[in-house]
Amino acid sequence: MSATEIAMRILRGDPGVIAYVSGRVYPGVAPQDVEPPYIVVSLISEEQDVVLNGHLDGYDSRVSFAIVAPFYNLANAIGEEVKACFSGVVHREMTIDEEESPPPTVAVTAFKTSADFIDHNEARTNFRRIQDFRIRWARQ
Repeated sequence: MSATEIAMRILRGDPGVIAYVSGRVYPGVAPQDVEPPYIVVSLISEEQDVVLNGHLDGYDSRVSFAIVAPFYNLANAIGEEVKACFSGVVHREMTIDEEESPPPTVAVTAFKTSADFIDHNEARTNFRRIQDFRIRWARQ
C-alpha cells in the first residue's frame, strides 16, 4: 500500500469525482491517448512516523493531483470536487489486501496543503489544476 494507491482508491470511490472523470485516475502519468478530463496522482514526499518506542508502520505523505480538463471552469470544478472528497477523510479505515483473512487495514486522514493553481498549454486547449494534499496513513 502507498499513499498514491490510497489517494486513487479514495478518488475512484467518490461519486462526485467519478461523475466528472469516470475511471480516468492515473498514477504518475496519464496514457498518451487519453482524453480529458482526468486526474494524475503523484507522490511528492513521505516521512515515516516515529513514537517513543520506535518507528511505526505509518506515514505522512504529500500527494499531488494534476486535474486536466479542456476548459478552465471544468478544471476548477473538478478541483473543488476533489477538495470536497478529501475533506471527509478523517480516520477512515480502508482494507489493503482483500485476499488475506481477515483483511489488514490502514487508517487514513487527509489534509489540504499548499499548492493549488491552474495553468494551461500554449494553445489553451487543456487546463491543469494542481492540488497538494497530506495523507497520513498507518496500518492497523
